[in-house]
Amino acid sequence: MNWKQLQATICGNIMTFCFGLTVGWPSSTIPKLMNSDILPSGVLTIDEASWTNSIMCIGGAFATLFFGYTSEKFGRKLSLISLAIPTLCGWLFIEFGTNVIHLYIARFLGGFGGGGSFILVPVYVTEIADDNIRGILGSLTVLSHNFGIIISYIVCSYANYFTMPYIGIIASIIFFFWCMMIPESPTYLLERGKVLEAQASATWLAKSCKLNLETTKAEATVKFVLSDLYERSARRGFFLGIILITLTCSSGAFVLLHYTVTIFQEAGSELSPELSSIIVASLQLCGSYVATFLVDRVGRKLLIISSSFLVAFVLTIMGIYSYLASNGYDVKAFSWIPLVCLSLVVFLAANGSASLPYVVLCEVLTQKIRAFVSTICLFEDWVLAFAYVKFLPFMITSWGLYGALWFFAGINIFLSSILLLYLPETKGKSIDEIVRILSR
Repeated sequence: MNWKQLQATICGNIMTFCFGLTVGWPSSTIPKLMNSDILPSGVLTIDEASWTNSIMCIGGAFATLFFGYTSEKFGRKLSLISLAIPTLCGWLFIEFGTNVIHLYIARFLGGFGGGGSFILVPVYVTEIADDNIRGILGSLTVLSHNFGIIISYIVCSYANYFTMPYIGIIASIIFFFWCMMIPESPTYLLERGKVLEAQASATWLAKSCKLNLETTKAEATVKFVLSDLYERSARRGFFLGIILITLTCSSGAFVLLHYTVTIFQEAGSELSPELSSIIVASLQLCGSYVATFLVDRVGRKLLIISSSFLVAFVLTIMGIYSYLASNGYDVKAFSWIPLVCLSLVVFLAANGSASLPYVVLCEVLTQKIRAFVSTICLFEDWVLAFAYVKFLPFMITSWGLYGALWFFAGINIFLSSILLLYLPETKGKSIDEIVRILSR
C-alpha cells in the first residue's frame, strides 16, 4: 500500500463522510422536528419536512454543474478545499437556526458540498492512485459516505438535536486544513503544461508510473462538439447512461434511507425505528464493501441486473406486509419483515444497482463525450432524487406505504429489463472494445 496516496485519499473522503452525515441527518431528526418544538418557530408540517429533506438534492444538482467547471478551471485541489465552506456553513445553520428557512439553507448547502464531493473526490483519487491500488482507494468514497450515514443515525437517534452539527463542523475544519497539505493532481498539472509542479506532485505521492507529458497533452486536445453525439456509439452510450443513472436513483435505497424511521413506524414494526435504521445503514456499508470484491469477478451487468430484480422482489414483499398491516390484518407474528426487507433492499442495491452504474457510466462513454454526458446524467440524478425525496411523503399519504413500495419495484423491473437487452458486459474490456460493441 502506498501510504502517501492513502493519506491523500482519506483526506478527500472526509468530505464524502460529511456528506454521509448530511444524508443520514433527516431520518431520525425530521420526525422529532414534526412532533416537538425544537425550533423556536414551532413544529414542521409535512410539506416543510419534505422540503427540508429534498432541497439537499437541489444543492447537489447545482454542485454538479458548478464543480464540473471549477475542477477544470481552477484545479482539483482548490475545488476540493472549497467544499469545506458550504458544508461548514450548512452545519452552522442547523446548529444556530431558529426556523424552517434556516433548515432549507442548511440542507441546500449540505447538498452543494456533498454533490461536489462525489464529482471531485473520485476524479482526484483516480488521477493520483497507482493502477494496482486504484480500485481499493476508489472504494473508500462509498465506504466513507455510508460510514457517515451510520454515525448520523446513531448520534441523531440517541443524542440531542444540537450534537450532530458539532461533528460536521469539526470534520469540515479538519478537512479544510488537511486538504491544504496534499498536492494537486499531477495529471491536471500536466494538462496545464506545469511539468515541474507535476513532477513534484508525483514525487510526493510516490507514484510508480512515469509521467508522459506528450500523451497527456494529446488527450487534452480532444474537444467535444455536439455533432459527436450523432455517432451510434455515442447515442447508445448516452441512452444507457440515462437508464443506468435513473436506475441508481430508482432502486429505492437512497430515498428510503431518508425516511427509515417513518417507514418502520408506518409499517408497524415492533422493533425500535431508530435501532432498525442503524441496522439498515450498517448493512448498506457491508453491501458496498462486498461490491468492491465482486465487480471484477462476477461482472457489472450481472450484478446490476440481478440486484435490481431482487430489490424489486423484496420491495414487493414489504409492500404486501404494509398492505396487510394497514388493512387491519394481524401481522404481529411477522413484525420482523420491515427490518429484514429494508435491510435487504439497501444491501442488494449497494451490491449493484445503487453503486455500479456510476462505474459503467464512464465505461460506455467515449472520451470526447464523457465529461458532457456525465454532467447531464449526474444532473438528472440529482433532479430525480429531489423529486423522489420531496414527494415520497405525499405518495405514502395518497397510495399508502405499500403503493410507494410497489411503484419503486415496478421501475426496477422496467429499467433492468432494458439493460438486460441493451447493456454490454464491460468487465475486462478496454474502452475501445466497448465502443466497438456499441457501434454495431
